[in-house]
Amino acid sequence: QQRRVRHEVGVGDVHPPLWYLIEWMFYHVNPFLPAWFVRVPALIFSIGSLFCFVAVMRQLQINPKVQTSAFVLMAVLPFQLWYAQEGRMYAMLEFFVLFTLLAALERKYLLLFIGSLGLLFTQNYGPFYLAAIALVLLTRESLYSYQWEMSTMTCAGVVWLPWMMTVTQQMSDIEGRYWIMDKSIGSVLIILYKLFHTAAMPEPLFFASYAVTFAAVILGVIAIIRSRH
Repeated sequence: QQRRVRHEVGVGDVHPPLWYLIEWMFYHVNPFLPAWFVRVPALIFSIGSLFCFVAVMRQLQINPKVQTSAFVLMAVLPFQLWYAQEGRMYAMLEFFVLFTLLAALERKYLLLFIGSLGLLFTQNYGPFYLAAIALVLLTRESLYSYQWEMSTMTCAGVVWLPWMMTVTQQMSDIEGRYWIMDKSIGSVLIILYKLFHTAAMPEPLFFASYAVTFAAVILGVIAIIRSRH
C-alpha cells in the first residue's frame, strides 16, 4: 500500500522530473546530508542565472549602464532571493530560460539542445518559455541561423514528447482544482507585483512596495516607448 501511494504521488506531481532527479541523486550519494541541503541546488542555479543574465544583455547589446542597473536589481529583488533558497525548481527554470536564450544568441547548438531539454523537463510551462525564445530569435537571426536553432529546439521537443502523456493525464486529474486565479485586471496586476516581490514582503511595507513597483513599471514602459533602440 505504501509503495502504491509513493508511486501515485510521484506520477501525479504537476512538474517534470528533472528537479526531483537532482535531489534524488544528492541524497542517494550521501543519505546523511542535512535537510537544508535540499535548497542548495536552487542557490547554485540562482547564482548561475546572474552570470547568464549578464551574458544575455551583452549579446543583446544593452546599454552598459542599464546592464549594471539590471544586474544589481536582479541580485537584490525579493523574488530572486526567495527562490534562491526554496527547495523547488523555480530557480532552475530561470537558469535554463536564460541559458537557452544565451546559447541560441551565441549559435552554440549543442548547448541550445541541452538548455531546451533542461527547460522542458524542469517545469510544465517550459514549452511556453521556449516559444518566447523562438520569437526573440525570429526578430534577430538570419533565416539560415533561425532554421538551425528551430531544428535544435524541435529535437529537444521530440525527446520531451513522452512527458506530454503525463501532462495530459494531469490536466484530467486536476480539472476544476487548479490554482490558476480568475482572469481579471486585478489578478494580472497581482502577478506582475509578485514577479518583483513574490511572498517575501512584510505586511507593513505592502503599500509602499505596491507604489514603488507600479511606478517603476510605468516609468519603464514610458522609457521603452520613447526609446529608438
